[in-house]
Amino acid sequence: MENITIMPATNNELAPIKELLKQASLPFEDIDKHISNFLIARMDENIIGAVGLEIYDDNALLRSIVVVQEMR
Repeated sequence: MENITIMPATNNELAPIKELLKQASLPFEDIDKHISNFLIARMDENIIGAVGLEIYDDNALLRSIVVVQEMR
C-alpha cells in the first residue's frame, strides 16, 4: 500500500473536499464554516478522503466521512 498522510484541512482543500462529498451524495454546501475541524487523507498529492466535525460548545456532530470510490 502506498503512503497515506493524514493532516488538517485548510481553505485550499475546500473545492476537492466538496467534490468528494458531492460524488458520494453527501451534503457539502456549508462545510466552509467547519473546515478548521476537518482532516484530509492524501496519497501522493491526491486527496483520497476527508472527515469533519461540527463543534457546538461542548458537543460535536460527526459531519462527514468520505473516501474516494477506488480506495473503499
